[in-house]
Amino acid sequence: PARFGMHYKNVTAIRGSEAILECIAEGDKPISIVWYRDGKRFEDYMHTKVIDEELTNGMRSLLTLQNVRREDSSYFECLAKNKYGSERIELQLLVQEPPEPPFNLHVVNFSNRSVNLSWEAPYVGNSIITVYVIQYKNSSDTWEGNVQHVTVGGDQTAARIPTLQPASSYEFRVLAENSIGSSNVSESVLVNTLEEVPGGPPKDVHVKARDSETLVVTWKPPEHHLLNGEILGYYIGYRKNDSAEPFLYKTLEVSPGSELQIVLKGLHKFTEYIVLVQSYNRAGAGPRSEEVMAITEEDVPGAPPTDVQCSVVTPQGITVSWSPPPPSDINGVLLGYKVFYKAITDWGDPTPPLEKTGQDVKVELFNLEKFCNYSIEVRAYTRKGDGVASRPIICRTQEDIPSEPAGIKAVVMDKETILLSWKPPRYPNGIVTKYKVYMRPLDDLGLAKDNFEVPSQETYYTITHLILNHRYEFWVTAYTIIGQGPPSRHVVQAPSIYVPAKIASFSESAIAAWREVLQLQCLAVGEPSPECSWIFNGKPLEEDSRIRINSGCALTINSIQSSDAGNYTCTVENKHARDEITYFLTFLQLHTYSQLLLLLCQVSHCSGDQARYYLNYKREFGEWEKIKLPADKMNYTLGGLQCGTKYQFFLRAFNQLGMSNPTDILPTRTQGSGN
Repeated sequence: PARFGMHYKNVTAIRGSEAILECIAEGDKPISIVWYRDGKRFEDYMHTKVIDEELTNGMRSLLTLQNVRREDSSYFECLAKNKYGSERIELQLLVQEPPEPPFNLHVVNFSNRSVNLSWEAPYVGNSIITVYVIQYKNSSDTWEGNVQHVTVGGDQTAARIPTLQPASSYEFRVLAENSIGSSNVSESVLVNTLEEVPGGPPKDVHVKARDSETLVVTWKPPEHHLLNGEILGYYIGYRKNDSAEPFLYKTLEVSPGSELQIVLKGLHKFTEYIVLVQSYNRAGAGPRSEEVMAITEEDVPGAPPTDVQCSVVTPQGITVSWSPPPPSDINGVLLGYKVFYKAITDWGDPTPPLEKTGQDVKVELFNLEKFCNYSIEVRAYTRKGDGVASRPIICRTQEDIPSEPAGIKAVVMDKETILLSWKPPRYPNGIVTKYKVYMRPLDDLGLAKDNFEVPSQETYYTITHLILNHRYEFWVTAYTIIGQGPPSRHVVQAPSIYVPAKIASFSESAIAAWREVLQLQCLAVGEPSPECSWIFNGKPLEEDSRIRINSGCALTINSIQSSDAGNYTCTVENKHARDEITYFLTFLQLHTYSQLLLLLCQVSHCSGDQARYYLNYKREFGEWEKIKLPADKMNYTLGGLQCGTKYQFFLRAFNQLGMSNPTDILPTRTQGSGN
């Protein structure tokens, strides 16, 4: 019978090629062979042909399919038959081709540096898929450019793509490969990886001092490939170089194009600081930059020298000593100290204080006024200038002998009496304890020099029992506890039966403030008694309710006004002579602004313990308030007053011995309109 050597056979062909199916049947001839496809008798088609060929021991039939296609894959049967019997053989034709593209490519999950992808397997093309190739690139690149590949086995439909860059946009696609070839690529998917903290520090950190309390910090962003996301801002840390305290941080939020600069204010002066910078994004802060050191600029010392003391060395010398300011307040390189000192004189002498500079914490002040209160303050200084002044201390030089009396007069009172008058020493150099009047005859009367002691509060002395028409020489000295001062100039006078009009008082300057009472003396002698008159600024002075001239020719002016300032001349005259003296009166003007400038009067020139002051003031219908004024100030500006409002003021002086009586109340009004 007809038979085949096998019952099943696989035949493969690549799509588009020629597939040949062969059946060889053995048996007695004649043998017929018929082809079947999928159970149906196979008919010739245009791209098929069947060729039968007799063999020595049987028959061979060839079924040829040209340009095979996927649909040609099928089961074919070959039926051989002779008169003794028949047999079938099954042939399976598999048309092989590259696989189709994987489909349903999607992102399972992703992080800052990896992506997990998954897809579905495609039609394999009758050839097992050997590998899947995942292609990816930066989304801004082209597929013809820098494309990365990851390969997984053909039995897998998922892959993890590692070593990606944070905060980057990637495009992924996948293709399959089998023994025939590669599929087309799948549709692509886009993924934006998550941000990661910046991978590098800010660059080029620079710190520069703007002033003594300010540093300016500038920098550049981290390297671009280390940004790992959008930089949202920067942390700027700073602390003192020698401090164990943690860094203080300031935050600078930025947007693209922002100036990368921050100003650190309120720092300690002339201090080393360490500064660092960190960038941050949505994932957090990156590494710190290297620490940069900078020093704030110098400034003047912020605190005064302490423990300022003085000791009196001589009537014209004072030793001043002190301790340095605290090191933290020097604010720079301490170059030395300046000692400012000034004699406290009458009526707020505008002369600036004297200055002595040195590097030691002790200084000797020489050539000072004797028995004089000095206001002394000390300042430390740096290259930037003088620091805060110490609280003024008052130091008084020792007493010394006084200078000579400033003026002397001898006037005839009658034929045996002379009135001697003098002015106190210009420089008392202490407390005058007494005066001594000296008299010496000049006309060979054989009389010795004589002297008379006069209490310190007296500046007149009457000498009687003198000889008519004989000349006498007079002079005066002043005493302090130290001793006798030099004599005044000598004056000569002789008693006479003629007594010309003379004034024993002296011309001098006077100062008065508003509403004070002022008395100007004009002590006169003469026989017959002289007539007295006063002239003000060249015009006769008329008495009124404020101005009085008493029987002794003294002029009293009540409630001084600014119009009272000027020259007051007292003139006395009798038939023998005429005499005059002039007072030069200065008025202290008080301003009526919303700030009042009050001028204060020192009690006397370099006299005793210096007085300090309480300024008492009240607004109309308000309560009295009190301010303690510095000892060395002769004026004070009171601010914060209400405009167009009435105020009242008075002063009281005090020292270690007690409080003075108050001054008269000074009413005034600020300018402007009140509320």
